[in-house]
Amino acid sequence: MALPLRRSERWCLSTISDVTTDIEGADARSTNLPVKLVLALIGLVVLGFGAWFGAAHWAMSGTKVVLDAQPFECAGDEVTRYADDAFATEDQAMWRHAIELREGLDCSIRFHVVNEGWRSVNVESIVLPFLGAESALPTATSLGPHGDPAVLPPIDARVDAAFTISGSPLESDDRETFVARLASNADGCVSEGGAIIVPAPAVVVSAWGMSRTIQPVASELAFLGTVDSSCDE
Repeated sequence: MALPLRRSERWCLSTISDVTTDIEGADARSTNLPVKLVLALIGLVVLGFGAWFGAAHWAMSGTKVVLDAQPFECAGDEVTRYADDAFATEDQAMWRHAIELREGLDCSIRFHVVNEGWRSVNVESIVLPFLGAESALPTATSLGPHGDPAVLPPIDARVDAAFTISGSPLESDDRETFVARLASNADGCVSEGGAIIVPAPAVVVSAWGMSRTIQPVASELAFLGTVDSSCDE
């Protein structure tokens, strides 16, 4: 039979129990503190990344590729127009700038990169679709800024012709003019009377360590087959 505890003994046991509870609570709080700190740091990193990502893409969103009003220039009389039947209506055709593919072709394409954004961007590279050496069309042999067509050789001239611009800065509310030189492609051919329509040049720009490819909007070029470019032997 257990004897009843004295008052002093009951007080001692109660004090030990309270101390034990305080120690356990302190351990729990000390364990939760690093977890909360880590979660707070992760939240700050996510918010910072989101702000950086949004600001960079916002800066680049004002960049456009614009064809010149007269994008083609040739040594001969190859420059013409092409009525695109795919978009023709009953009373009006959709005309595109075009080049007739003749022997000894010596032409250029003129276009502009325009920055309508709120801060400067860097022009990293330019791609001319389907104007590489392995395409059926003329080859883009060189491209230059400031209207000089003989500065940069292509870094990749397979189906597409790609040119590195090496991070040329383009300030806000400014534009840069580029000229690409075209030459006949001995390995290419387009049937007489045929037409190949390709997109206008695309540009890769960067801002704050991020890059983005800017595609031209509703800008296409036509290349028209002639007896000189015929695939028929």
